[in-house]
Amino acid sequence: YGKIFAVLVRRRFWLLGGLTLGLVIAIVVNIVAKPKYTSSMRLLVESTYKSNSSSSSSFIDSNVQIDYATQLNLLQSSSMFQKAANLLVTEYPDISVNELQSLKIGMLGGKEAPTKIVEVQYTSKDPVKTRQVLRAFQKVYTDYNREQQEKRLQKGLAGIDDQVEKVRKSIADVTESLQEFRRRNNLFDAN
Repeated sequence: YGKIFAVLVRRRFWLLGGLTLGLVIAIVVNIVAKPKYTSSMRLLVESTYKSNSSSSSSFIDSNVQIDYATQLNLLQSSSMFQKAANLLVTEYPDISVNELQSLKIGMLGGKEAPTKIVEVQYTSKDPVKTRQVLRAFQKVYTDYNREQQEKRLQKGLAGIDDQVEKVRKSIADVTESLQEFRRRNNLFDAN
């Protein structure tokens, strides 16, 4: 250690000069470089439309299955980016779909332990813009989910209406048959 210490003492000016130069370069780069801000949010991609299987009086379709790969592809689709860009164009007229495609979208937990949560991140030099972009993207996704749920509900209600109509027709047929039976056999209602 003594030899190393002796070399360092002899070269102390070179060593201090190098450290000082590195520090000055780091300070200048930090001052000149504009900061980047990253915002992130998490979306639960499981449908709130699904109900507990324990409720027996549920009209909710138990066949609704969530395909998480499809949901992830949907989030990364250009139509979602276009809708978000349309929402943001009033505040940020120069925003484009290409810029929004820089969003990092991925399932939380990765491929090893995937979850039902998708994490979305956006990086920009404007901290307000990062939040606004994520809010617009969240609105587009929740509006899409709400629209899909309404379609499923309308389909379910149409099925119920069909069943009600069939039951009414069946009751009318049985009532008519009962009245015909009473006429043929000269029976009357004693009530």
